Amino acid sequence: MIIAIVLGFALGLVITFGIWNANKALKEKEQAPVTEQVTGAPQATPTVSSFSLAILAPEDESVQNEEKIAVVGTTEPGANVVVIFQTGETIVEADNSGKFETEITLESGTNEINITATNEEGEEATKTIYLVYSATE
Repeated sequence: MIIAIVLGFALGLVITFGIWNANKALKEKEQAPVTEQVTGAPQATPTVSSFSLAILAPEDESVQNEEKIAVVGTTEPGANVVVIFQTGETIVEADNSGKFETEITLESGTNEINITATNEEGEEATKTIYLVYSATE
């Protein structure tokens, strides 16, 4: 009986030590940055994109009292802009200065408007705005 208790205690210590080592290894792996270098291959340099999208009107989280409103913004000149709203979608192209404008129709209550601009290189910039349409009579 004593031998069984001693063996059980020893087995418990072995298992506990194994779990402790596994946790320690996981913590070290999370903290250490992983860098791999392949000899002979060119190193990829991260590129910073200047492609952006700004919504000038309407203001995000605003209350609108008109059913039809203009969505106005700026992006890269010639970029395609897709505006998806509750009742449909519209596609416009930014002019030579990067400005775009389109009219959309709101539904009563909260409206989610997703605006995505795509340039010739295939880069995308996305903004989502929320509006509340409350008709006044």
